[in-house]
Amino acid sequence: MENSAGVALLVIGMVLGPGYYVYSHFLSGKVASSHPLTVKQEAAGNRFEPVQIELSPSMGKIGLILRFQTNHGPVMTPTQMPQNAYRATLKSGSRTVFDHPFMLTSTSLEHQALLNYSEAMPVFQADASGVYQLEIRPKGEAGMNLISAEVQVRQGLLEPSKTLMTAGFGMLVAGVAMLLF
Repeated sequence: MENSAGVALLVIGMVLGPGYYVYSHFLSGKVASSHPLTVKQEAAGNRFEPVQIELSPSMGKIGLILRFQTNHGPVMTPTQMPQNAYRATLKSGSRTVFDHPFMLTSTSLEHQALLNYSEAMPVFQADASGVYQLEIRPKGEAGMNLISAEVQVRQGLLEPSKTLMTAGFGMLVAGVAMLLF
């Protein structure tokens, strides 16, 4: 009986915690536009060309999803997996909407032909209609080769309820604890 209650808590916790987060950030609302991220070669390394994105307050909650495809050679030291670090900054004129660091880290020890990553930026609301500028800057040396990259603009996103997500994660932990102890 204890195992079935633990499994039930685990499943409900997965749906309300991580499942709800993924749904609200990556799947809710609708796609407004997609823009390729082009790489500009520089002496100090690769840098993305800034992307101009047309946004307006009528779009509701807006989310930017960055999608990357990379590859890398075999990993010699499993404790140091290949990774690329970036900082994404969205600006409206001189005002910064968000400045968000993120990292892409491989989980594969072998040579990979193609690794896919999706990174959700903070959800925001456009203050005014106009062209917003997205800049993505690399931080440090890249451990993976960049194959392609794009930004997807989603409008009408659901803002995840922190209470619901906290309850979900709590149920997840309680379910794991019941199954282990």
